[in-house]
Amino acid sequence: MISEDKWLSRQIVARFLRYVKIETTSDRHQTKIPSTECQWDLLNLLVTELEEIGIKDITLDKHGYLIARIPSNIDGVSQPPVIGFMAHVDTAEDVSGKGVKPIIHEDYDGGVIKLKNKILIDPDEFQTLKRYTGETIITADGTTLLGADDKAGIAEIMSAAAWLKKHPEVQHGEVEIIFTPDEETGKGLEKFPLKSLKSICCYTLDGDEEGTIETECFHAYAADVTFRGIVIHPGKARGKLMNAVTMAGTFLTCSPGMRVLRRRTTVTAIIVQ
Repeated sequence: MISEDKWLSRQIVARFLRYVKIETTSDRHQTKIPSTECQWDLLNLLVTELEEIGIKDITLDKHGYLIARIPSNIDGVSQPPVIGFMAHVDTAEDVSGKGVKPIIHEDYDGGVIKLKNKILIDPDEFQTLKRYTGETIITADGTTLLGADDKAGIAEIMSAAAWLKKHPEVQHGEVEIIFTPDEETGKGLEKFPLKSLKSICCYTLDGDEEGTIETECFHAYAADVTFRGIVIHPGKARGKLMNAVTMAGTFLTCSPGMRVLRRRTTVTAIIVQ
């Protein structure tokens, strides 16, 4: 008999490997939600797996928002608040998410991981890797995106749900599970059925380092910036000329701002006579 820790870790790995092989690339150029049909493949699989776990309260709406609930197993009138756990099914379109071939690096030696297309994952550049020497690392093969963002979060939530259903002796309040589409396009919550949620607090399992919690929620989807200048004859320009193009160019070279406005930024320079 395997230990509970090994059972859970095997669940997470098996689910993760299964999910990353399903293409779910979103498309920021589309207006519909989900933006791509392939996201339904993973959403429908998750519905099936939730049912197999033994969860009965499951809703998948026409926009691809999947909500499932594990009821409280605590007796009595006074119930703890409902807590939610969320992850997104889509992956970024920067690199192909089709035909993903995950590679398992067992007992990682702490060195450079070499993939196809001369791609190197160097622990000197990615310092977090050094913490996991001797552990199991999963990467893509170098030809596609892996899709850990956010299929790792999905695998964690699904495995935790399976564990709770496997251990009814562990008391817990009602748990809400939420999977959403199109996070990578910045539009994933535009049609989110917020009023249907019971959670007073929801944790999104997506990104950052192990053991950390972020409390901000700034999506930085878009910015429309306009610079208005004043054109005047150079002979009379001192203290009056305002060059809108120069201002716009300076703004565009301001790298901290451009990192924040990473989704879509429209800069307009207007010269006023």
